[in-house]
Amino acid sequence: MLIQKQGHAQFSPTPKLQTIWGLREAITFMLECMSVVVFICCYYLQNLFGMILSIITLLTAIILLMSHLGRPLYAWMAIKNYRKSWISRGTLAIGFFTSLAMFIIFDILIPITFIKYEFRDVIYLIIVLTGFFITFYPGIAMSASAGIPFWRTKLLPLSSSLNGIITGLTIVIALNINNFEAEMLKNIKDTCLLMILGLSINLMFYFLSMENIKGAARLSSKYLRKNLYILFWLNGILLGIVIPFIILLIDSNQLSSQLMIILVICRIIGDVSLRYGILKAGIYESPI
Repeated sequence: MLIQKQGHAQFSPTPKLQTIWGLREAITFMLECMSVVVFICCYYLQNLFGMILSIITLLTAIILLMSHLGRPLYAWMAIKNYRKSWISRGTLAIGFFTSLAMFIIFDILIPITFIKYEFRDVIYLIIVLTGFFITFYPGIAMSASAGIPFWRTKLLPLSSSLNGIITGLTIVIALNINNFEAEMLKNIKDTCLLMILGLSINLMFYFLSMENIKGAARLSSKYLRKNLYILFWLNGILLGIVIPFIILLIDSNQLSSQLMIILVICRIIGDVSLRYGILKAGIYESPI
């Protein structure tokens, strides 16, 4: 079936692909979800370099997000729509998370004597809860798009969260590989493996559910798997799921720096590709 891109000049009942959200948004979502996971874990592991790195990547995501919202100097006005827009709510959560995270980093670098450790722990708990929401929010924002049936599923927020957590954990492993105790490394690797299995099951049910829905949802599913096969099967599944799973099965003593680099690169490419593929395959529901 012929599929047109959004914005085609002539009216036609032919299904139309959305073109508003694309690679920039996929990268933004990946950076947001990955960064909060890295910060949370690196704070727990007392890795200041990892904490600062995660804030840099999160600030990069914020810049990309502002560019998505329109003119950067006026994009902040979109936040005022938090009562109706999940993008606005997510933007607020990211700004809140970043502010608290930078406060903690500042307190570590230049200790503020009147701040007790118990208070810092309270801030950390708030950061964890906010970060957990941020990993879900890209999927929530997409599933709230009423015009694209392919996105209208509760499985999408879970997919977003699992993707972000897996990517974040692989970066945490790479940053701390020489500092981990054997038991700690094993626990994080096992958690990551379980998350990858969970993501695989999530994607399987996601596409099975789309196949059971007639119209644009099923068409989007087939378009992603058949027309965007390199993006989905090679980048998303092979690089993003299969190869990381195999590397994480390797004994911890044999995990070299080269394997860690491959692991992180594969996960980042896979994470972005899965998000981009689902975005790119979004087809509007036909009014006819």
